[in-house]
Amino acid sequence: NKDIQSITYKDMEEKFIPYYKNKGYTNSGINISCRTIKVFFSYLIKEKLIPEKIYFGLLPVDNEPCYINRAEIEALHEIVDNRMKRFFYFYEMTGCRGSDPFKGTIENNVWRLSPDEAKTKHWHYYKLTDELAYIWLEFQDLKQSYIDNGKSEKRAIKTGYQFMQKNMYRAIKELRKANLVSQTKKLTLKSFRHTFGIIDVTMYKDIWSTSKKMNHAEIGVTQQYLDLQNYFDLSKEFPELKPYLVDTKPKFQGEGIPQHGNAVSPLWGGGGHALVDTKA
Repeated sequence: NKDIQSITYKDMEEKFIPYYKNKGYTNSGINISCRTIKVFFSYLIKEKLIPEKIYFGLLPVDNEPCYINRAEIEALHEIVDNRMKRFFYFYEMTGCRGSDPFKGTIENNVWRLSPDEAKTKHWHYYKLTDELAYIWLEFQDLKQSYIDNGKSEKRAIKTGYQFMQKNMYRAIKELRKANLVSQTKKLTLKSFRHTFGIIDVTMYKDIWSTSKKMNHAEIGVTQQYLDLQNYFDLSKEFPELKPYLVDTKPKFQGEGIPQHGNAVSPLWGGGGHALVDTKA
């Protein structure tokens, strides 16, 4: 409620940013808005609509992947109902973004997100198995229930995403109480996406392929899954990855390169994400 001429950096750093932090927005999300406002302020100074440029700092962002490991996933599955187990499983197997399962269309088990729906503004394709296609329909049923109660489709998608976030938050809170998850480790719905990236790039050794599967706008974003500080400890976090990790200890006897097969889903007694068909 202030005139544009009277806005200062304090309005941004002491009012605007804290307001959205209190609403639960992430630093990355707030920074996107702040960058847009910076461009607007630059326009205002260029047009001489404000007396001087307004400077304010952006929030720090931790880009280190914060994945959910195999033991944590198994513990999570133990405390949620079967439907939430399937929803979380879908996120792990596809590596999709949090609101994506409520969007798109599916035909012959190919799930498509249009440029208007996708974050990176180009077509996204996922070849799903029958099991994953069934779970995708469950996401659609949940969205439809919100629409039937009077919400617009856009609002129904947001409500569905918030429902997933809340269930993840509650489950992780319970696991912390039981000392099954570290009190300091940050775990969110996006952690499944990080897990997918780490497993895929480690198993298939093809960063370009992983980048395409995750629909990253730039391959540099995918590179973070190879730059983990504890990369060689991943076999403890994901025992199924042990055959695919490079052993840095000197050997005096040659060994063949491990050949991967199809990983078995954790819901069927194993680990990995083979229910996503990577041949398409």
